[in-house]
Amino acid sequence: MVIGILALLDHGERRDTFVSYQIQTMHKAIARFALDTGRCPTQEEGFSVLIAGNYLDHSPIDAWGNEYVYQTDLDLAEAAKEFRILRGKTHGGSSPPLSHLVFN
Repeated sequence: MVIGILALLDHGERRDTFVSYQIQTMHKAIARFALDTGRCPTQEEGFSVLIAGNYLDHSPIDAWGNEYVYQTDLDLAEAAKEFRILRGKTHGGSSPPLSHLVFN
């Protein structure tokens, strides 16, 4: 279904739509992990713990071929509940998509 929708959009819109879809997928994976463990992954664990726990199938790659960056300032001892998802590099002068969520 997503592929059918993407075919109707121009190249820039396809990238933006793909990135939005990926960020939603990462949010869902982190939310499922948080429900199961009571916390978000730590900075050190990052996406690796989501892949190992089958919350994600693979390391997320953006529409430009770069890995996303999982970031949190909190460590495991603080029961991390806040995180950010950043694109590793900026392309074409546009600012990278940024996602910042706090779980209560």
